[in-house]
Amino acid sequence: MHIERKKESNLILLLLLFIFLALFFLCLASPSTSPLFPYFYGSDSAQFQVIGKGWIMGKVPYIDLFDHKGPWIFWINKLGYMIINSPSGVLIIQTIHLAFSLLGLYLISKMGKKDSILYSAAVVFFSLVMYMGLNSEGNMTEEYCLPFLTFSTLYQLRYFEKQKENKQHNPMLALLYGLTFAICVMTRISNALCLCVGVLVITIILIQGKEWKNLIYNVLGFILGFLPLVVPFTVYFYKKGALKECVYGTILCNFDYMKNSTPYLLEASFFEICCTLFFYITTFLILIASYMAFKRRNYACAWYCVISGLLEIYIFAGSRGYRHYAIATLPQLAIFLNEICLFDKCSLKTKRLLTIGTKALLVIILIGNVGLYGLLYVSRYKECIHEREFKYDELIDMLSDNDRKSFVAYLPLEYREIYLLNDIMPDFRYFSMQESHANFSDRIANDLREQLQEKNVRWMLVDDNVEHIQDILDEKYIAVANRDEFILYCLK
Repeated sequence: MHIERKKESNLILLLLLFIFLALFFLCLASPSTSPLFPYFYGSDSAQFQVIGKGWIMGKVPYIDLFDHKGPWIFWINKLGYMIINSPSGVLIIQTIHLAFSLLGLYLISKMGKKDSILYSAAVVFFSLVMYMGLNSEGNMTEEYCLPFLTFSTLYQLRYFEKQKENKQHNPMLALLYGLTFAICVMTRISNALCLCVGVLVITIILIQGKEWKNLIYNVLGFILGFLPLVVPFTVYFYKKGALKECVYGTILCNFDYMKNSTPYLLEASFFEICCTLFFYITTFLILIASYMAFKRRNYACAWYCVISGLLEIYIFAGSRGYRHYAIATLPQLAIFLNEICLFDKCSLKTKRLLTIGTKALLVIILIGNVGLYGLLYVSRYKECIHEREFKYDELIDMLSDNDRKSFVAYLPLEYREIYLLNDIMPDFRYFSMQESHANFSDRIANDLREQLQEKNVRWMLVDDNVEHIQDILDEKYIAVANRDEFILYCLK
């Protein structure tokens, strides 16, 4: 009893340490929410923050403000702005999520070397380094899934180690898997890939062992974990008349996105391909880990690793290659390092080579991710410490406070900060990167035109890419001013 209490108190102290560590790293690695970069709101992060702020003001996601992500990420940003009416409120939530992620990674590392604090510290440190390089601008969907994915991975790995003696799986853990799956579905469903592979392997083990009663309990546990998060959002959007749009934006729209987007690797240069392979290094490490798990006869873990790795290659190779996608695979670095520690089915010479190779790999991870952050800081983040000037500023300054209540910027994704930088709440469902959305979704393209015809937004700021709405601009609007490629239109 005394030992258990000591373990619990140690974990609490460790969590407090990780909270401070997470806050320090996020202040550097999440510029879109960090107080160190007050004039930077990011791209995706800016989109999420606008919808979160709009939700507080009574706007309904998907109906009043659209993005093809699940409602959980918008709710997180809403909660952040309710805590502190600034991006710092979101940073608080990020800090809590990252701290629990680090705790989960620490506990996974204990499966490799139970009594080595130095090894566990190394796993946490290099995971943080990778997180800093992968996290892009911060406030990404993956970081809010990561603590749930990490603890789900932890308990799945523990089950794989012990299932030879006892094939029954604790149904209470299935509650966690169901909750994790719900969070992934309500951010971006591909985040749940490794979780689903683990659930599949557990299901197969239970079927092989004819543990039918235990299997049913686990299925019920998974459902009971899934429903408490999904049902409230379903009821909310149903009452608001937005359930159909929510389902489309959360799931169906992303199938259109995948179907009509050209895989990044087909367009990338050789250097860009090398960078992408570096970002997704955990995918290849998990495949190496599968071999070592096979050799030490942990077949459940081996199959989990190989299936996860192959599916990740298939999905990521067909995606746009954004590096923050790989945050969801961060536990795989800990799995790989654990397998290196546990691998003893080789000669002493081979073991030494593996150790040297692993240390070299960690050096590459350190230099690559810190170097990437340094380049981003110099090229992008450094200038955001101070107020920036944009070509369109003079056009925005022409608008009165009342004019700004009926305004939308019809601009590419790199201008999604415009609303937060100018304290404007857009008055149109498709408030950013409209041409991009219309190019991959006919449904959005048609709805975009219908919305513009029906809703008389008084002011529109556009650039020279207005292919889908040029005729509507000519018919309903008049150009009142321009600066370089930016044109300010007013409703006739």
